Amino acid sequence: MTRHENVLLSIIGGFAVLIIVTYGLSLLGAGSTAAVRPRVESTDPKIGAERGKVTLVVFTDFECEFCKAEVQILKSALGAYQNDVRLVFKDFPLPLHPNSNRASQIARCAQDQGEFWQMHDTLFDHQTELATISLEVLAQQSGTNAAQLQQCLESGQAVARVNAAIAEGKRLGIQEVPTMFVNDEQITGLVEDADLRQVIQKHL
Repeated sequence: MTRHENVLLSIIGGFAVLIIVTYGLSLLGAGSTAAVRPRVESTDPKIGAERGKVTLVVFTDFECEFCKAEVQILKSALGAYQNDVRLVFKDFPLPLHPNSNRASQIARCAQDQGEFWQMHDTLFDHQTELATISLEVLAQQSGTNAAQLQQCLESGQAVARVNAAIAEGKRLGIQEVPTMFVNDEQITGLVEDADLRQVIQKHL
């Protein structure tokens, strides 16, 4: 075999290796896309169209100002697409917010009374007072029973649900809130109403 033939075989072999590696990486990329889709658990608070074409999974924090601003935008989207969109809530209290984890627990305790979304709104309404506001005031404004909330908090029975949502967020690599998934499309940060509707429309 001549030197030129050896060089040609080396070049062909190099291209073959490159093709194999590229194909392998594309398979890994395809697998990772499927792996990062959020799981919707039976214990996750949900509202909207149960069998809608679009599922919004929102990771949020009760002390996050952008999360509070997103609430009305999400409500607007649910109203506009009430037959097509389901909203799923996921707790993701950030460590830098000292009262957000307890607020998540309070909301989950209200969930046991069938009043999660009422408490969700009440907690965001009192976002700057979470360190001092009493359970009695929160209960009165959300239509929940304060004694039952207190018992639930003391028992720690809501902690597992909050921690499960946090673990799911970490599995997905979430570092900021709000972060939402519109079906399998991830959006990080505050999304304006028109932009969210555009993304939803794309998935219908």
